[in-house]
Amino acid sequence: MLKSFFYGNYLIFRFYLQYFSKLLTLDANLWGYDKIEETLKTNGKMKFSFSISLARDYNLAIKKMGEELRQLEDNRPETFALGMIFFFIIRCLCVVFAYYNSLQWTIIMSVIQFMILPYSFFVSLAKLIELFPPLFMSSMLVFPCLEYLKSLIMADFLDYTLTINNNFIMIFFAIDQILCLICTFATPRGKSAPMTFQRVMKSVFFGFINTKSYFFILLFLLRGVKISLFVWVLDAALNISGRISLIMNGSIPCWEILFYHQHRIAHLPYVFQDAHKFHHYLSDTSPFDAHIYGSGAPEEWHCLMLELLPSFFLGTIPPSLTFHVLKISWSNKVAHTRKLDGNNGENQHADHHLFHVKNYCWYPPLEMYMQTCTNNNTFRAYGYEISKKIEENMANFTFAKYNDQDNKDNALGEKKIVFFNKMEFIK
Repeated sequence: MLKSFFYGNYLIFRFYLQYFSKLLTLDANLWGYDKIEETLKTNGKMKFSFSISLARDYNLAIKKMGEELRQLEDNRPETFALGMIFFFIIRCLCVVFAYYNSLQWTIIMSVIQFMILPYSFFVSLAKLIELFPPLFMSSMLVFPCLEYLKSLIMADFLDYTLTINNNFIMIFFAIDQILCLICTFATPRGKSAPMTFQRVMKSVFFGFINTKSYFFILLFLLRGVKISLFVWVLDAALNISGRISLIMNGSIPCWEILFYHQHRIAHLPYVFQDAHKFHHYLSDTSPFDAHIYGSGAPEEWHCLMLELLPSFFLGTIPPSLTFHVLKISWSNKVAHTRKLDGNNGENQHADHHLFHVKNYCWYPPLEMYMQTCTNNNTFRAYGYEISKKIEENMANFTFAKYNDQDNKDNALGEKKIVFFNKMEFIK
């Protein structure tokens, strides 16, 4: 395990940095729809071409990286169940220590996960790198500033607060589970596809320990922290954190590449079983399987520490409880629900859980270029058809308007896939 933790993580980090810099050389039209939206509005059609050499190089490198990990781990069985059992024992003990307000022992116990799931260290850190700008940074900047503003203009006796305590925690979980239950039957994006009672109950149980144990640790240790209703409502009403998050994310045009790259590495052999497979453990997906950012419990360590430590020592609200992040959490419940009518592409992320090696990100042209989209040749959404043809060493893309009534099912024969603006679930 020590060899996996040190040398294995080193190999993955090296690959991560090497190919992230290479992926940044891709044309901006493969980074996000916002890059070509104005052209499409004006002309209704757009063509562009890319050399497929980088896609071929990347796919070969991913395959080679998987082979290297298998050679490195030749004496380690590629099994999941035992590691999962040990991890959840550790997670439950962390919850117990958190309940008794022992930060030190909670952290000590939580670090043991890297001994039994060594590659969860990379996945967890890479997840934090990916999520910090769009999720956490804005809240961590905005709320201290708003607290200071409140202290200047408002008398203390006018400031109503909510205290994180056991009652708060019970209500928080009750609301969360009610939202999951609602999404089981219907979502703002369409009626939910029916699931058997047995399958739903599996998600209720496994999804709860996989996604909600994070909040038990966080909220138990933050009991006593007071949330200013004035600051919270002001931020929510003006969408301050959300707006700043958009600005920050806009300054990082490579977010879609960052997400795709991290997610695809998380599906490598041994890396997958040590972290992300927890999120894929059950077949397909349900709203009970969703988290703030949709991941397995071993992928949360760095994000949990980032939320926990400043709030614990400074008494500030954790980003998870801000309107901006709660809204994202709600969107992820919708994204992790399979809809009955997938004709508008509403099952894009659900299809990732169905196929596992497809739809790693939200922007299909990048998926089509990398050959990981559920339909790598034709894609229709938002009034545009994206088509791709390979000619010699070039991938030729065409964006063109189409009539919505002509929007027929794709090659899967059951559903069409819609591509989302890269900020669809983080705005």
